Amino acid sequence: KPIGTPLEPGGGVGTVAFSPDGSKLATGSSDGGVNGVARLWDTATREAVGAPMHHAGNLCFVIFSADGSTLATCSSDRTARLWNAATGEPIGVPMQHRDQVVDAAFSPDGLTLATASADGTAHVWSAGSGEPLGPPIQHGAGVTDVIFNPDGSHLVTAGMDGVARVWSVAPVEGSPERVTLWAEVITSMTLNDNGAVQFLDAS
Repeated sequence: KPIGTPLEPGGGVGTVAFSPDGSKLATGSSDGGVNGVARLWDTATREAVGAPMHHAGNLCFVIFSADGSTLATCSSDRTARLWNAATGEPIGVPMQHRDQVVDAAFSPDGLTLATASADGTAHVWSAGSGEPLGPPIQHGAGVTDVIFNPDGSHLVTAGMDGVARVWSVAPVEGSPERVTLWAEVITSMTLNDNGAVQFLDAS
């Protein structure tokens, strides 16, 4: 039977996740329009915790890091975001794909985040900054799920092509500038001075 009062984040709730210690619940819902919002809830009091976490599209997936300090959100707005799970404040920059982002997984040590997208790629990012840790992983069809192996050295991608693939995910070596340049060349996208994603001009 139901326990306590219902949580009412507003709009249709499409995804939920408990923190590892069970003290918080994250919900992902619409804000009544085309935008999405994630919220944190205290499971004992049923009260909202921290600030609402907004996306410019539906929320597809939410997940806590293993230590419960960080929440990752995936959206149809083609981004994933990282948030402080105590305050709801954003961490780092939006992590951009070319199509909706449908799944994510933290590495066992919590230092990296992998994302899965309908654009046919997975990405591995710094969980502290949202910066890419290598070029996109080209699965070849829409990626529906990602998961790390127990030591975090390999990533499995599952796709709409009926195939699961295993990848080595050792970070790209070199300076942060080299990693950023590599990602820009592969994705044809960059962040402007205001932190907004823009496509590079091929001309």
